[in-house]
Amino acid sequence: MFLQKALLLQNPPPVRELYVYYQLGPEHVESLMTWVNWLQCELQKSHPGLSVKWLRRTDEGRNGLSTWMEIYTHPAGIGAALQADIDRHANAHPLFQSHCTRHLEVFEVCAVFYADHLPSESA
Repeated sequence: MFLQKALLLQNPPPVRELYVYYQLGPEHVESLMTWVNWLQCELQKSHPGLSVKWLRRTDEGRNGLSTWMEIYTHPAGIGAALQADIDRHANAHPLFQSHCTRHLEVFEVCAVFYADHLPSESA
């Protein structure tokens, strides 16, 4: 019943999204925050339509490090050239060359669900 009311993409185009995560000690967060803000603004200027989020995991790791995630989406997907531009900019930061490693996950959109297609409470 639920899937019949959701908008499912049949044979979706290859719309890729990037999820990049890493761990930071508290001493690096402030300087990285300034840099990430600059990076994301530059990328959005260079790639109109790019949507970027920077997230922090809500629980601290046992090692005192916090986990951070960058999410990159674009209506046309994240192609190889855009991914290379993101990587080139990000890997240039000294922090990622010496203190932490960026881990990349790539996902493809399989379905999109819209609220107006969800079942009512009585269904």
